[in-house]
Amino acid sequence: MPIRVLEEYFSCPVPVCNQMASATEAPLCKQFCLPTEETAMITMTTRRIVLGALATLAFSAPLVATPAFAKDEVFVDAKGVAIHGQDPVSYFGGKGVPGKAQFASKYQGATYYFADAANKAKFDAKPVAYAPQYGGFCAYGASVERKFRTDPSTGTVVNGKLYFNKDPDIAKTWSKDIPGNIKKADANWPQVKTRSIDG
Repeated sequence: MPIRVLEEYFSCPVPVCNQMASATEAPLCKQFCLPTEETAMITMTTRRIVLGALATLAFSAPLVATPAFAKDEVFVDAKGVAIHGQDPVSYFGGKGVPGKAQFASKYQGATYYFADAANKAKFDAKPVAYAPQYGGFCAYGASVERKFRTDPSTGTVVNGKLYFNKDPDIAKTWSKDIPGNIKKADANWPQVKTRSIDG
């Protein structure tokens, strides 16, 4: 590509260069900026290698192990604390109570707080038994294919499992057919859990 001289300066025709040079500097700019046949071949070969690697990765992606729970599959606050810092084990005693940061455990990428060391020990021994269903998102929401944040005051234990709902009104709606709503939510959750939060 010829160098176009405009007055005493030219604009380098190579997009990545995008600089002005004097007419006497033109040969140097051309030498270092304009791709020669050799550099063009290297560029083409590099592109083929990169595209080949990306294609291989795309087809082999299902074979690569991925985390079981994405960050948005468990309802947490900005600090990564689940269920508003409430002690999940306490709900199994009849009423949820606030947990303390000094008694904390990690599960499925979220941090859970506990009221005391005893509750923390129970959770650590079998977290799946105490962690809320649907990652702490709204049980009724999951039953209607929605993903809602929850109010910790709605925590309810049904058949040994902890459920939360968006607010007390939604909890009342959910309670009208708990078995049916749980069945629908269980079926929907695998698709709902990876969606964006609805509200």
